[in-house]
Amino acid sequence: MKKLCLALLVAIAAVACASQEGETPQGSETPALSQVQSIQLPNVAGRIDHLALDSEGARLFVAALGNSTVEVIDLEAGSCTDEIKNLQEPQGGRVCPGSQ
Repeated sequence: MKKLCLALLVAIAAVACASQEGETPQGSETPALSQVQSIQLPNVAGRIDHLALDSEGARLFVAALGNSTVEVIDLEAGSCTDEIKNLQEPQGGRVCPGSQ
């Protein structure tokens, strides 16, 4: 189930990136969402919560509420590249453009 949920979230993030770049015109006959990749989170236990998309850096930040971490997903590499540990029930996040 977690794999399916993340696959859907990655598809949403990919559509958001594409629409920000003007690649998905409104009113087109192209489906709004389609799965583009599936990324496993083998070290995440429990549920995940909100996401934050860094479209400039092609990263997705996943608040792993049950894991007490925020997972950093490299959308181009298709893998989890880092995690922010020891958080108390992370439930959201925000990406500030231009920051690293």
